[in-house]
Amino acid sequence: MTEQPFTEPPDPLLEFIRDRQDEDELSWLPSHDPMRARILRDIEAGRAILLAYERSGRAIGAGLSKDIRALLVARAAIWQDHPGYAAAVAS
Repeated sequence: MTEQPFTEPPDPLLEFIRDRQDEDELSWLPSHDPMRARILRDIEAGRAILLAYERSGRAIGAGLSKDIRALLVARAAIWQDHPGYAAAVAS
C-alpha cells in the first residue's frame, strides 16, 4: 500500500520538488545514456528525503522538522533556474 503524503495545508516546496523530480524522471526514462542509472537513483534518493520530511510531519505535527526542511531547500536549489523556485523556497 502506498503511503499517503502528509501535506496539510499543501506545501509549495514539496509540490515544487515532486514536480521537478517527475519531470527529470520522465526525461531520462527513454535514455540509454550511461548516466541514466545514476540520475534515476538520485531521483529516488530525493523522494526518500521527501518521505522522511512527511513522516516527521505525522510524528511531530505541523511545523515539521527544521533540519529536514533545510535539506529540502538545499535539494530544491538544483532547480533554482526554474520559474517556480523562488516562490517554493519562500513558502
